[in-house]
Amino acid sequence: MRSPSPRPADRLEHDVLVYGGLEEYLAATVPHLREGVEAGEVPLVVVPEPRLSALRDALGADGREATFVDADEFYAHPVRALRDYDRILRLHAPRRLRVVGERNWSDDPLETVEWARYESLVNTLFAASGARVICAYDRDAVRPQVLEHALRTHRRLIDGRSERHNDAYPESDYLEPAGFGADGAWSPPPPDAAHLPFGAMEDLQRVRRFVAARASGHGLDEKRIAALETAVTEAATNALKHGAAPRWVRVWRRPGEFVCEVSDHGRWRPGALAGFTPPVSALERGFGLWTVRLLVDVVRLHAGEDGTSVRLLMRR
Repeated sequence: MRSPSPRPADRLEHDVLVYGGLEEYLAATVPHLREGVEAGEVPLVVVPEPRLSALRDALGADGREATFVDADEFYAHPVRALRDYDRILRLHAPRRLRVVGERNWSDDPLETVEWARYESLVNTLFAASGARVICAYDRDAVRPQVLEHALRTHRRLIDGRSERHNDAYPESDYLEPAGFGADGAWSPPPPDAAHLPFGAMEDLQRVRRFVAARASGHGLDEKRIAALETAVTEAATNALKHGAAPRWVRVWRRPGEFVCEVSDHGRWRPGALAGFTPPVSALERGFGLWTVRLLVDVVRLHAGEDGTSVRLLMRR
């Protein structure tokens, strides 16, 4: 099934497997992993049960070379997953990774967009890693929108009958249509959102208390409140250093979510990879936004003529 055409050794192979049934799944993934074992690569399986156990059983003795990880833990957060893959690549370099990945999908449309963005970021961040990756999607279990994003973010398609160039993949590396940096659709805060202006570093403690008190009332536990406080402090500090007055923070609740938004009148134009690239050190540009993304469940950015907003979502 594998293509005989040669490909650059250091280029990421990021293929999508659209399968129906376990037999079709194993027919594509087991040879992929065994090929990696034979080549001296590092096999890594990050899939949910029962495919995790099925792959371990099917690989038999070859599975001793592989690391098996429960996808529900590894793929709990897209930016943390990027961080963890970056660490694994660095840990095993110069050996290549040979990966089979798959996650369980919910019906949350925001989650769908976040993970589609993740798939596209993999193309960019690990482009020169040489990793061989199959991302599996069960055609009978995932929604059409999920499959649509999968086809737009993977250069090659395995569909159970063949492996070929994916015609749905753009000629240039795919970027999420609305752009990574400034999210497209942006709804204004509700009229009853709590509001607190700030204008100096001395105000940051007051901002933290304002957010923490309302997050506690929403039912977030102490650990998550502490993470949100740190993220809000980072966003507010960035607004003070690089934004323009007036500046304020708003908070409100939605079913199952607590939302905190930091805004100013500055005209920041975030780059496509703003805060997604694992920084080398805390001194590197983008470290603050990278930290914020790791601390909360979802970060959304809006940059317009009237200013810039960073929206932080925490799920209960």
